[in-house]
Amino acid sequence: MVKGTDGGSVELNHNGSKKFETTGYGVTVFGTTETQQLNVSGVSTFQNNVHLLDTDKLLIGGSVGTHDGLEIYHYSNHSYI
Repeated sequence: MVKGTDGGSVELNHNGSKKFETTGYGVTVFGTTETQQLNVSGVSTFQNNVHLLDTDKLLIGGSVGTHDGLEIYHYSNHSYI
């Protein structure tokens, strides 16, 4: 169900629970979000943890589509920088 409010925001609900809401600053997502790819421009702030699975890498440096900088990852019982 999509519901508009007087302030111009929109809410998206599923089975009576709010899942998505537009705000004056952007959007708010309630619950878990899964995406195949997420491109973010600007500063990002994370609360709690960023969890990468074994062999998933944090790549720092390079330009869009390339990488020539720092890699941080974990595999089995070993961590790599």
